[in-house]
Amino acid sequence: MSDRKRINQHARRMEDKAEDRLKELGFTLVEDTGRRTQNLGDKIMYHKDTGLLLMIDHKSTQNKESFSMKKKALRKIREEGESYGDAVLAALTITFKGDTDVYIAFNLKDLLGVMY
Repeated sequence: MSDRKRINQHARRMEDKAEDRLKELGFTLVEDTGRRTQNLGDKIMYHKDTGLLLMIDHKSTQNKESFSMKKKALRKIREEGESYGDAVLAALTITFKGDTDVYIAFNLKDLLGVMY
């Protein structure tokens, strides 16, 4: 198997892991990379109790301790979120190799936009 195919399979598993963790918090899947209508983000999740619509782009690392992120990745998912609608919170989810935790990063300004 090629390195690219192996990396893509790993990334897809990690996206699914992030989806599972969000489902544990009460989110349901609206769209994902296989069935999205607007080709934005990796997953779009909805929480019925809070009304929060979350667009995530997942980043995983094969490193166990550190992760580097470029501003352009954060800006890209934020722009995609804005194009999806005003009520969406765009975020990056992050996983580390061998860890069960899923982390999330988003612009705090965007949180205000979806809360009120």
